[in-house]
Amino acid sequence: MLNCEHCNKTFSSIRSLNGHLRIHNTSNGKLIRPRCCCIITKREISADRLAKYQSNIKYCLKCGTRLGSNRKFCNRSCAAIFNNIDRVTRGYVVTDVHKHKVSISISNYHSSVQKFETNKTASGGFSKLYMCKCRHCNAVALQRKVTKYCSTCVNLYSPSEKQRYKFTFNVYDYPDLFDLSLIYRFGWFSPNKFKKQKWNPDGISRDHRVSVYDALRYNYDAFYITHPLNCELMRHNENNKKKTKSSIEYSQLVKLVENYIGSNGGARTPIPSKGNTIA
Repeated sequence: MLNCEHCNKTFSSIRSLNGHLRIHNTSNGKLIRPRCCCIITKREISADRLAKYQSNIKYCLKCGTRLGSNRKFCNRSCAAIFNNIDRVTRGYVVTDVHKHKVSISISNYHSSVQKFETNKTASGGFSKLYMCKCRHCNAVALQRKVTKYCSTCVNLYSPSEKQRYKFTFNVYDYPDLFDLSLIYRFGWFSPNKFKKQKWNPDGISRDHRVSVYDALRYNYDAFYITHPLNCELMRHNENNKKKTKSSIEYSQLVKLVENYIGSNGGARTPIPSKGNTIA
């Protein structure tokens, strides 16, 4: 509590006391608003507050680390060491029966952890390792995290590699190969309703009959994979159920493409890009 040296009135804060002291500062009977020499500053009481703060600082009873709250120890380790030393000084002795109980509880804990972990994991000194099998080359290796492909095959499934097998033709240029009435009936698949196109999650999408997954895995020729004969129009929900499976064999696709080229009297030329439609 702070007291006014003129009228001995008590105040709870220095701000309220300074506001009161301005009343006692007069000149020619008029009240002067600026601060006068009788106002107590924060520097005058900072030393007392600092001494009070330092007297309330607490330190860890074991290691002497400064604590920021009303605690006795900085962590559980210091608390256990301090309390165990106190138990020894009080005459506490660890018996063989107690040691046996502790060993049983520890062994039961480790056995439960081993049952919880699968056989595909291996415990290391500092981390957990996973036994991963590459889906491309079937190589088995220990990894720090679960991965689908090994380090030598992961680049094959990058977006840049998948771009080689992307359709670049316009389905409207091949009315003899596609049933365009499906497009006029259901519309193209559009996954995002916030785009300029209308949201159509059940529309038509283009499906690879020989999947891109198999093309990457067996390094198929991109000419046959991107050919219109390898494309099939279907509802997107059916395409999503198909996942990475192929509906025809690669050898069948090669025969169909070669027969199509021979019947049209043309040579094997790249499929021109004529403005992709939404797929």
